[in-house]
This record gives sequence, structure tokens and C-alpha cells, in this order.
Amino acid sequence: MTIDFRSVKVIKTEEENDEAVELILELMHKNNRTAEEDELYQLLVLLVTNFERKYYQPLANFNPNSLLEFLREQKGIQEVDLVPILGSESLVSDLINGKRAINKKEANALGKFFNLDPLLFF
Repeated sequence: MTIDFRSVKVIKTEEENDEAVELILELMHKNNRTAEEDELYQLLVLLVTNFERKYYQPLANFNPNSLLEFLREQKGIQEVDLVPILGSESLVSDLINGKRAINKKEANALGKFFNLDPLLFF
């Protein structure tokens, strides 16, 4: 995959958003991403999040916990797979089910695990 960062721009339409989501999914499932592909992946997630927050107001279903659930489902990760990252089964369950907010330490661990900016989990 050749990356031309000049073609990456602020998402303004539903069509652009759909294209960005498709690319995110492609990059998410790619093994051995290059450093450039990691940067593109993170940038696209931020752009899609920004678009969806702006254009789908109120964004009642979006929160850091739902992002965690989305990423988990997309990568085929079981709750038990997050225990080593977060510390306990009950904590993982509470975060995924939205019973508890994600704190800074957990956001950093999740950001590292999913290769995303930890701020997305706040």
C-alpha cells in the first residue's frame, strides 16, 4: 500500500467518512504495518471520530467504552484477552459494559495495545 499523506484531509461528507472507515478496517487487519501506515491509521481514526462527533450530534452511543467494544469486536479480541492489558476480568467487563469510565492509566494501556492515541479513550 502506497501512502500519499497529501490526499488525507478533513472529512466533510458521509462518502468521505465511509471511505476512511474502509481504509481504517483495512489497516486494522493488516499485519506488520509500516510506521507510515500506523501514522495513517491513527490519523484516520481521529478524522472519523471528529467527523462523527460533529455530524452525528448528539452522539449518544459514542463514548470511550463503546470505542473499546468496537475495536475489540473488529479485531476479534475476547474480553479475556484484555485482562493482561488492564489487570482483571471484572475491570475489563465493567469497561466494556460502560459501568465504569476508562481512567488515564487504562487509556494509555489501551492506546498502546490498539496502537491509537490514548486520548481517544477519555
